[in-house]
Amino acid sequence: MIRRTLLAAALVLGLSTTAAPAHAINYGQVDNGAHPYVALIALFEEDGTYAGRCSGTLIDEDVVLSAAHCTDGVAYAHIFFDEDLRTVDVSTSTDFDAVGAPHAMPGWTGSLTTPDTRDLSVFTLDRAITDIEPAQLAPVGYLDDLSTRRGQRDTYFTTVGYGLQQRKPYLIGDKIRMYAESDLISLNNALVGDYGLQTTNNPGNDRGGNCSGDSGGPILYRSTDIVVAVNSFGLNNTCKGNDFSYRVDTPEAYAFISSFLD
Repeated sequence: MIRRTLLAAALVLGLSTTAAPAHAINYGQVDNGAHPYVALIALFEEDGTYAGRCSGTLIDEDVVLSAAHCTDGVAYAHIFFDEDLRTVDVSTSTDFDAVGAPHAMPGWTGSLTTPDTRDLSVFTLDRAITDIEPAQLAPVGYLDDLSTRRGQRDTYFTTVGYGLQQRKPYLIGDKIRMYAESDLISLNNALVGDYGLQTTNNPGNDRGGNCSGDSGGPILYRSTDIVVAVNSFGLNNTCKGNDFSYRVDTPEAYAFISSFLD
């Protein structure tokens, strides 16, 4: 999955824009078993051509939550839950945990048009994952009061994924599950509306963010196992500045996801 850049002119004009899918954990820490329900998703076209990778979250024993842009042109996926995949070629490996069938949220058009990107998907698995406790899905309206709550600057989120660790000054792209904490910027502005979440992506104070390969990975509320959004896009190709994710606690998003849950 390739991270594209928002057009600056479109941002200035406040128009609907095509945003850029996000991908890896920037300034993060090795997971060390903290989030075993987060998966690497290896994507394949109908003819078996490898189409890149995303991240996702086990939310039921046979359902992985991810981003809709991770389903574009994808016929199936191989799901890996191993934390360290540095020595594994996920494009050819047969040692995966499950095969996933992609389902994009209705209304996904193939482009990240803000604010309602509809960048949400699930992968239904061909076998149940019974040895990993799934993450919890935030109920409808879980984040609503944060938009008006005083002191929201103290609110942080944990992001988890298998993406790049760094783009500059040189590329680091180890396939390791990592996590970072990010501070809340906004729950309601021109880019996220009432559908998304804008968080920081900067070094310092043990904070970090997403980069290429983290698309679809979970945004967890503080240090809990509660998924409130999925990683969606950034504003540049340096994996710095701000991150944007699509909320799962809106009525429509929650209804879509719940339709796949037992």
